[in-house]
Order: sequence, then C-alpha cells, then structure tokens
Amino acid sequence: MLLEGLTITIVGMSVVFVFLTLLVIIMKLLSIIVSRFFPADQSGSQKRNHQTIKQSDQLIAQVSNDGEIAAAIAAVRVFINKRRGIIK
Repeated sequence: MLLEGLTITIVGMSVVFVFLTLLVIIMKLLSIIVSRFFPADQSGSQKRNHQTIKQSDQLIAQVSNDGEIAAAIAAVRVFINKRRGIIK
C-alpha cells in the first residue's frame, strides 16, 4: 500500500516536471521566433518615453505652487484620520 502511494507520487511529480520543462522550452523558442520575425522598434519606445517625461515635467510645472501642495497633503491627512476614527 505504501509502495503504491510512493509510486503514484513519483509518477505524478515526474509528469508535472516534464510538462513544466517542455512549457519553458516552448516559451523560449516562441520568444526567439517572435523576436526574429517581429523586431522591437526601439526608436518608437524611446520617443514615447521622451513624451512621457515631457508631460510629467509639464504637470510638475503646473503644480509647483508650494501652498497648493501643502493644502493637498493636509486634506489627505484629514481624510485618512477621519477614516481611522481619529477625527470625528
């Protein structure tokens, strides 16, 4: 009885190991095939990153007023304290 359970356990674990190994190999091969036939456009991603940085700089410039930032921080603190029950 114990030997049968051990055999089933070893067979099951071996099947899972083989399946996962094949899955990793297939995924690696697919990655190589896709990157060979559909290369990533590096200039487009760099252009998008530059635009994102430019937009974030514009947002920072819009909110550069320290009084507005302090008011926003104070409002968030009041909101959090009300939720915690510290302020009623």
